[in-house]
Formats: sequence, structure tokens, C-alpha cells
Amino acid sequence: MANKRILLTDDEPDLVEILEAVIERPNWDIITTNDGESTMEKLREESFDLVILDLLMPEPDGFAILKWIRKTKETKDTPVVVISAYCHDSTIKTVKDLGANDFVKKPIGIHEFKQIVSKYI
Repeated sequence: MANKRILLTDDEPDLVEILEAVIERPNWDIITTNDGESTMEKLREESFDLVILDLLMPEPDGFAILKWIRKTKETKDTPVVVISAYCHDSTIKTVKDLGANDFVKKPIGIHEFKQIVSKYI
């Protein structure tokens, strides 16, 4: 059985490290990025079973990346979980309308986060 591949992206390196540790499993490969540019590069080069995407990052931001994921043939069906402290109802509606599968508010509840990731893997 092939390993499941997760792209975890957030501009806060400490948070990325914590989240990576929380969801780490023996058959999961977790690739991390800290900005929009490196996230786009990874998505162009590799395929993933799940993308965990922060909204507010150095360009391009999570909104632009989500739009690109949904418009691109190779990534359009990849589940995307958005994470953000920017969690107004209008923001959540916007990311859902752009095609996000789920939204997790920061600060992130560890139990909730594990459940959501497991739902898509």
C-alpha cells in the first residue's frame, strides 16, 4: 500500500512543526512549506492525498492557491482543509465557495484537527 501524502503549509514554522507531530502516522508522508511560492512549487511537482492550507501567507496567499488547486486538472479533486485565525463567517463562506473541503479555526483544537485530517485520508 502506497504511503498517503499530505502537504501542510503555514507561515508559522512552530505551528507547522506541532501540527506535523500531531498527525504523523507510519504510512503518511508529510511535506511542509512556509509560504505561497514554495507551496505552489510542491503542488506543481508532486501529487498529494490532502492539502492543509493556511490562508494568510506570503504571496500567493491561501485564497489564490485554493483557486489554482480547483482550476488545475491534476489537483482539482484533491481534498483541501483550510486553517486560519481569520475566521469570520464571510471568510468561511468564501473558502467553501472556492472549493475548500473543510475549515479549521486557529487556535486549532488538536483532537478536532486529527479527526478532520483522518476524514480525508
